[in-house]
Amino acid sequence: MSDGINRRDLLIKAAALGLSVAGIELLSNTDLLRMVETAEAAGKPVVAVASKGSVTSMVVKVVDKLGGMSRFVKKGAKVVIKPNIGWARNPEQAANTNPQVVETLISLCKKAGASSVSIYEFACDSSVMTFRDSGIGEVCTRTSVPLISAHESKYYTKYSVPRGKILKQVDAVKAIMEADCFINVPVVKVHGGSGVSLAMKNHMGSILDRGEFHRKGLHQCIADLATIMRPHLNVADASRVLLTHGPKGPGQVRKDNKIFASTDIVAIDACGAKLLGFEPMRVDHIRMATEMGIGQGDLAKVSVIEV
Repeated sequence: MSDGINRRDLLIKAAALGLSVAGIELLSNTDLLRMVETAEAAGKPVVAVASKGSVTSMVVKVVDKLGGMSRFVKKGAKVVIKPNIGWARNPEQAANTNPQVVETLISLCKKAGASSVSIYEFACDSSVMTFRDSGIGEVCTRTSVPLISAHESKYYTKYSVPRGKILKQVDAVKAIMEADCFINVPVVKVHGGSGVSLAMKNHMGSILDRGEFHRKGLHQCIADLATIMRPHLNVADASRVLLTHGPKGPGQVRKDNKIFASTDIVAIDACGAKLLGFEPMRVDHIRMATEMGIGQGDLAKVSVIEV
């Protein structure tokens, strides 16, 4: 075998064992996809993490390490991106997803051949103020992507939750549930009710009645919802993380300059929780989702590819 093939095989085997390997940039997207699929076939979901460079470059790198955006967005696909845009806070306050992350994903989706890209959010503060202050409204205007305030019932359809332990049905955004590609883009932050607000928690901006979750049992409802709301790709923004007074802030912000990406929503939440100082399997909805087989919250069973 040639040196190139030997190196590729080594990286594939290393990924299957959950190792972080230097020199991964030498592989093509096709080879990277093989490596990721091999690791997943070995029972270890993959999380790609970047911690150097601009926000834009980090987003591009972590998506590339999972095989590139064309793995998720086929030509002609209708794409829905769901950032966290819940609060009338500026990007430096880390209560919402960094607008640079959103803009980069929009660009990657369009380059992959998406026929449409749209964004939905049920903001907790005034949608007008939130979309403006977050900076994401400006991004959507500049890129000609519709940013839809999902406060009206017309955007929702009732879905059953067959595997739900508490949540048996839910009104969810139809466009998200039926998208050819759904990309979930949370910001990494703490939360007064759920401990952390990450990818699974970000789904609550896609349902009509969030109060039901709090009435019935927040953690179990978050896990139940994740059985039917399954993003094709999760990209977690840890360029800045909110450490106190989450989810709205203002609070203590730390510049971690990290971006995570994974197809496994539980694994990426486990990485985010760890970054915030939580033991992932002690966060109830991460543990519950793992036990329900939605994904893997035990980081010892996750392959981390460091860029």
